[in-house]
Amino acid sequence: MQNNKTYFLSGLFVKSSIFTDLYPDVIGIDLPALNNTQFEADATVIAWSGAGLFAITLAHQFKNLILLNSSPKLIADDDWAGITREQFSQLITFAATEPMKFKKKFAWLCAYPNVDKYLDIIEYLDVSPQQIELARSIMDMDVRQPFKSLTNIKVISADNDAVVKVDTNALTQLNPNTRIEILKKAGHACFITHELLI
Repeated sequence: MQNNKTYFLSGLFVKSSIFTDLYPDVIGIDLPALNNTQFEADATVIAWSGAGLFAITLAHQFKNLILLNSSPKLIADDDWAGITREQFSQLITFAATEPMKFKKKFAWLCAYPNVDKYLDIIEYLDVSPQQIELARSIMDMDVRQPFKSLTNIKVISADNDAVVKVDTNALTQLNPNTRIEILKKAGHACFITHELLI
């Protein structure tokens, strides 16, 4: 672990303690608390999943950004890989209307292909109204423009992510400064099964 402060911004529907319980030297931030956070200029921020969208917009505040299974645009369009708008809307509706079933399904998707780990994830899930509203707010977020200007950016992508589709080639075309690391036999919650070198 580096000497400067390292922060973990947790993705939608998941508490940051999912990461900080494994990496206790890292400061965890849940997405609803992000607006109240000040980063040190030499900090490293690890932004997982949907948190990457917010971290890209804040990247001028800190030194290093690591996107973990994240992308500057989560919703797919003709020239960008991602989840379809319809699938994402269904996911939000499922979380709002059937939270217990949603937790089981989402934990399984986060664990895949290491589905035996889904019980390690389920206890960290949060389907509060704040999380539902955050999910709705990122649907139209597209931060590819600010992503282009980042200078110290690393993307860690799992080869079997069942939640977020990350096209690493598109990211390096968008910003040639992007360093890419692909984790093999890893899923969306790759830090549960793979040690991250951060």
